[in-house]
Amino acid sequence: SGVPRCRPPPPMKPCDRATAAAERGLPMRPDQPHYGATDPGALKDAGAPGSGEVAGQRRSMWFAALLVLLVVSEGYDFGVLNGAIVLIQEELGSSNWEISTVVSVTPASVIPGSALGGMMADRLGRWRSLLACCILLVVGPLGTALAPSVHIMILFRALVGGGIGAGFVIISMYLAEVAPSGMRGRLTVLEEIAIALGMLLGYFTNWWLAGISNDWRWMLALGSITPLIVALLLLLPQVPESPRWLFAMGRAEEAEATLRAYVGDVEARHTIALMREQKEREPVDAQEGFADWGSAIKDVQTKPGVRRMLSAGCAVAVGQTACGYLGVAYYSSTVLKGMLGKREAFLATIAMGVAKVVAAIIALLILEHTGRRPLLLASAGIVAFASAWLCIAFALDAGALALAFGFCLFMGGHAVGLGAAVFVYIAEVFTTEWRGKGMATVLCVSRAFAVVNTITLPLFVDSFGAAATFGLQAVCCVQVAGCIWAFAYETGGQSLEALSKLSSETHPSLSDKPLSGCRA
Repeated sequence: SGVPRCRPPPPMKPCDRATAAAERGLPMRPDQPHYGATDPGALKDAGAPGSGEVAGQRRSMWFAALLVLLVVSEGYDFGVLNGAIVLIQEELGSSNWEISTVVSVTPASVIPGSALGGMMADRLGRWRSLLACCILLVVGPLGTALAPSVHIMILFRALVGGGIGAGFVIISMYLAEVAPSGMRGRLTVLEEIAIALGMLLGYFTNWWLAGISNDWRWMLALGSITPLIVALLLLLPQVPESPRWLFAMGRAEEAEATLRAYVGDVEARHTIALMREQKEREPVDAQEGFADWGSAIKDVQTKPGVRRMLSAGCAVAVGQTACGYLGVAYYSSTVLKGMLGKREAFLATIAMGVAKVVAAIIALLILEHTGRRPLLLASAGIVAFASAWLCIAFALDAGALALAFGFCLFMGGHAVGLGAAVFVYIAEVFTTEWRGKGMATVLCVSRAFAVVNTITLPLFVDSFGAAATFGLQAVCCVQVAGCIWAFAYETGGQSLEALSKLSSETHPSLSDKPLSGCRA
């Protein structure tokens, strides 16, 4: 059509046309041809009028499936690198320090990637930002696979990390802002299932391709296929822009049209009313509709409600990595190969991936019933126990089965809460004007801990032994549980706008009660 994606629609009763488009399943981004047209054929394809919430739930499921398809590629990268670094070290003769750098540059690049993703999502919109993220995740794995040296490999691993960091922020907020409130938790948990499936696919690929010519190069190159597919699917006219972003940009009619299509008329009207109320209560920058970094820093210093959101988000996001998760995800094959052999170690990581998938599915089924906070606390307790088990198993030389059980228990325990609930939680705990910058901030802090973990774990194992390393990890897991208990409050079961009241310094549910006891 030639019309820029962020340009408002032409002045021709946009509310009526946008609403008609949403109800009929027609294009809902104003850059698309025939935006808001009333085509009887399209109406027939979309289903009879009055399908309402059921049709919206169907659209939400398809939309979630599209977004989490990209998360599969992120999980694949975690899993495939677990085995690839074993083969890279053998072929290139790399030192432990070089391998640690190859691995740790990815979570290190997640830090600026998260910040960039938050800024892009606010400035350009969720849709355009996700498309840019896909491009990074296509180029990065291909460049890594073709790299002639470790130094070039590190450069492309940084691109992968930037794409993963931006993807974590954009996908979580995009999905949370489009999904119906009653489905938001379950749909966002699909991210963890997608990561688990991607990791399992990566682990299986390691075992399957190990031994062929250029095995690790093929393993890494295959990671570019899924982001390419997602980038092409994003160009379909049915993919909407986030209604919260549209509203923040002053495009309330388009926002309501998209909400009607995905959550039904009743919730759409209620959500728009809450967004208007929130905007009047907490005015932000008039041009952007989002808090700029200067005002954000000032708000942290002057507003207790903002500090509560940030403390809760940091406690949960940091807990995801400070428990040692990425070190286990990346180095389990390296740690186990000395005791089991290379292919047997790859098989043990496949079992670890299966445990993660099963636990993520369990989390999907129970999250809306148990709440976010109880799952997070239970998960922290399980990974602490699993780390202590591994410490004792290594100290007593308990054998391959005991070690494999410990790794599987750790990954399953992590997936059920610190994996599944984290992205749901940090997408819910921040208000709309803070969501992009808030999520970027807590993920940056989280990934700083991940960098330390991925650098130090192999070096600690070499210097102090596996038993001492996992003993220290168990202590860190106990501290994670304590921080979540102290700072994280329940966010489940409410609209994103209603949650903004929960974090307000004047709201009784937080101002009159201890933070650890709060419930939505």
